[in-house]
Order: sequence, then C-alpha cells, then structure tokens
Amino acid sequence: MNDDNKVLFDNSEDTEKTDEVMEEKDKNTENELPKEADEKVKKENKPKDKVKKNHKKLKHGSVAAIFTVVFVAVLVLINIVATQIFERFPLSFDMTSSSSYSVSDETIEYVKGIKTDVKVTVFAEKEDFDAANAYTLQADEILQKYSQYNSKITIEYVDILTNPDVASKYDDDLSAYDIVFETLAKGDDGKEYKRTSVVSPLDLVNFSSDVVASLAQSGVTIDTIAAGNEMNFLYTYSVQSPTYTDSQGEKKSYIDSSNAEQAFTSALMVVTDSNPTKITFLTGRSEAAPLNYYKTLMKANGYMVDSIDITTDEIPSDTNLAVISAPTVDYTDEEIKKVSDFLNNDGKLGKNIMYVESMNQPDTPNIDELLEEYGIQYEDYNIYDSNDDNVSNLYLKLNLTGEDYDSYIKDDSLAMFTTIYTKPIKLLFEEENMKETKALLKTADTGFKADLETGEKVSSGEQIAAAVGYKAVFNDDNTTSYSQVLALGSDHILYDSIMQGTQYVNSQWILSVTNHITGKTTTGITVEPSKIGGTLFDLTAAQISIFKWVFNLVIPAIVLIIGIVVWLRRKNR
Repeated sequence: MNDDNKVLFDNSEDTEKTDEVMEEKDKNTENELPKEADEKVKKENKPKDKVKKNHKKLKHGSVAAIFTVVFVAVLVLINIVATQIFERFPLSFDMTSSSSYSVSDETIEYVKGIKTDVKVTVFAEKEDFDAANAYTLQADEILQKYSQYNSKITIEYVDILTNPDVASKYDDDLSAYDIVFETLAKGDDGKEYKRTSVVSPLDLVNFSSDVVASLAQSGVTIDTIAAGNEMNFLYTYSVQSPTYTDSQGEKKSYIDSSNAEQAFTSALMVVTDSNPTKITFLTGRSEAAPLNYYKTLMKANGYMVDSIDITTDEIPSDTNLAVISAPTVDYTDEEIKKVSDFLNNDGKLGKNIMYVESMNQPDTPNIDELLEEYGIQYEDYNIYDSNDDNVSNLYLKLNLTGEDYDSYIKDDSLAMFTTIYTKPIKLLFEEENMKETKALLKTADTGFKADLETGEKVSSGEQIAAAVGYKAVFNDDNTTSYSQVLALGSDHILYDSIMQGTQYVNSQWILSVTNHITGKTTTGITVEPSKIGGTLFDLTAAQISIFKWVFNLVIPAIVLIIGIVVWLRRKNR
C-alpha cells in the first residue's frame, strides 16, 4: 500500500469527527432560530384536525349570527303587520256568556252584502263614547265589527261641541252622542242627495216593559221625559240608579236589554234601501199599549219608526203604516179627519192603519165609527176557548186564516199563536162598494165569547181575534191601489213576553202581516235584544301603544342581544 492511500484511509476517522461536529452545529443553529420563525414552524406542524375544528367553530358562529338576524327581521316584519291589523281592526275579545258584544250570524251576512258606501258619524270622541256606560261601549264594539266585516262602512268620531258646523250639514236636529248613518243616492232627476238615519242614545237600549207601560198610563213616554237630555237620562238609569223595587218588593232593572245591533242594522237597511218603509206611532191620547217590542222588531227589520202627537201634528205623508195603540181617550173629530185623510191619500189610497184594542180602554165612539167604515166592529166580550168543557182564557190558541198575510212566517208547525184578554171582532160585511174584509186570526169552533164582568157564556163557535178591512181604487194604468185597516182584538197579541217567547209564532206573524200590508220585502233578518253582562276584554289606545313598542322594539332587541352573546361565546370557545 502506498503512502497516498494510507493517508486517505487514515483521514476516515477525522471525517467521522467532522460529521459529528456538523450535526452538533446544526442543532445549535436550530435552537438559535428567531421566535417568529419558531411560531411559523409550529403552525405549519399543527395537527390538521385542530384546524378543522376551528373552521367548524367559525362556520357555526356565522350560521348562528345569520339565523339571529333573519329571526329578528321576520319578528319585526310580523309585528309591523300586526300593528297595521290592530289599527284597522281594534283588538277585543267578547268574554260574556251571552256574547253581548258579538254580532249575530244573520247580521254579519247582511252587513257583508252591503254594496253601498256608508259613512257612520258618532258625535262624540271615541274615548268619551266608550267610557259613558256599558251600552255605549257595546254599541261602539258593534260598529267596529261592522266596519271589519265590510270596508264600505267607515266610522268617524266628531265632538259636536267643538265642531258644530259638522252637525249643521244635516237636516236632523242632532245632539251629542247621536250616531248618523248616511249614504249618497240619486233622485229621479239624476241628482245626488244624502239619505240619513239617526240613532240616538236611547235607541241603544230597551227599557223594561213594566216601566214603559206605567209611563204610558200616565200619558207620557220615555222619549218625552228624556227629550233634550237623552245621554244624562241613559246614564242615570244605567249607572247611577239602574234598579227599582216594584210593588211586590222585587228588585228590577230599568233597562231590560241592549238594542244596539237592531238599531244599527235597521239604520243600515234604511239608508241602503232604495224604497224605505216608514211606520208612525200616533200618540197623545194616553195609549194603553206601548208596543215596545213591536217597535224594536220593526226597527230591526229595516223599518223607519217614528212617532207624532196626533193632537198637534199631521201624519207625515211618507208614512206607510200608522199605528193607533189602544188610546184611553177618544179621538176628536179633527183627529179622526187626520186619520181618514191619511187613508184616503187624495183619492190615491195606498196607506195603512194598525189599530190595537185593549180591555183597559173605555168607550171610543169616534174611533169605532172610523173602523166600521172599513167593516170592523169590536164587541164588548172576552174570547174563551173550550175543549171538553175545560175553559181556558190563558194562552188562547188561534188559527191563522189570512194566507197572503202569513206568507213570511218561517215555520208555523212548531209554534202556536196565542193571546189573552181578547175582544171578539165582528165583520160587518165581506164585500161592499170596493171594500172587503178578511179574518186573520180565529179560535177553533170550540171557542166562545163571554160577558166581561160575569164570565157568562154568550155564544159558541169560531171567534175572530184579528181582521183586516180594505178599500180599493182602480188607477189609470189598470193597476189597483189599497188602503188597509188591520185590527187586533188585544194588545196582548203584541205583548213583550209573548212576542219574545220562542214557543209562540206571534212575532213572526206580526212581522209577516206588516210586511204584507206595507208591501215591504222581508230581509230575513230578525235580531233579538241582548242582555249586557260579563266583561269585554278591550285594549285601550295607550295599551295598544305599549304593545307596539314591546313587540316592535323591546322583544327584537332582547332577541338580538341574546343572539350576539351566544355567537361571541361560541366564537371564543
């Protein structure tokens, strides 16, 4: 082996040492790297699953944030819509057992079908009207429901004391708290004119029939006593002194029921009916039969109902039916002429009278003479009904005989017609000089009439309890016009308790007869009075404002804050 090779092999040991030195140097150099580089290396060497976990946190946090923002936006949108609904449809809940603040299905159907724009003006601030008493509050709730069911019905509240010019636009003599229904109609000349119907505070209630009858015997009415001060009168007997003690020591209410739904529906019928029908009650002669429920029933079925004092006033020319309800003082010759001229109508006829007899009346020879002209005469007896010698004067069952006059009765198979203390009617002729008579109510052939004082039977057989007599005239256009006199043998035929009894057909019958006599087409609506009781859960304007702020600001803010807190906690986890 030469020396060069020897040297070469001898350096291998040194080479190994050199490698060791270099490795040690590399280690020292690594330990001497800057901190930033060290962190970079650590990050580059971080496990991949930890990176994925952080990415998942970020993703979930973003989703939560987006969800929170969307939820708040939807909540705000819902509450904006709810606010608009509250403004259009005031929020209230009828919690009374008898649904005193609700509207009947028949009325709802009728209101929804109105095609004419109707403006309702309440001459009071809404807050004052609602706070007056339970009956005005109920009335306002019904008005609100009408406007909800039909957007053509709009309501405006006007303080008549600060805005007297508004009231001066109407022909009627208006007072505070009156409610005016109005539409625009076209006359025969093509010009527009206003058609109005006024509902006064007293029209919103039905006073007890006992109270009304007691006043009538004294020759006065609720209207005459309360004239010019209706709201105070209503406040007195609905809030301050709502009850009285009768002669038997029993406590009773002055006001029997609410009449708001009937009054408003009737007003709607009047202003939307192209040919309204008017009934005028003739007063001033201490009438023994107030016929309170009959008035209510007629108003509820779209009749315009009015009254005049026959001793001073003429019967209005637009009256279709004038009602004489058992006067206890006979009419004078002048007053009889007013009635006769009304029926004659300048030879055109087309007018009608309903006369109601009562056992409480004395002799009325002038009125009797007028009735006899139409073939009707009352006899001074009492009608009884005998069945197997079982004599009964209570709830006398009668047969309906005038088919044309009964045509509007819905179903007479489930109810009976009844009356008490009834005078028999004698028909003086069947036909005579363009005049005819017809019996409308009869007893069975087991009936009889008896002496008023002794009760002794006078004669047996069918007895007439109601009849009609009419005159006819031929017109130039080959048509026939009639004036009719409807005669009832007893005011009990229209007695409030009987008229409201579901087992009796009396109310259906009198509505049918009235419709037939006046030529009015029935609406099919019969609205019953409602008792006020229980509580209406109603939100005031201030309460609604609070709800708006809570739902539109407070709740969304709370939800937003909770969402941000949750998002931050998840992000920093």
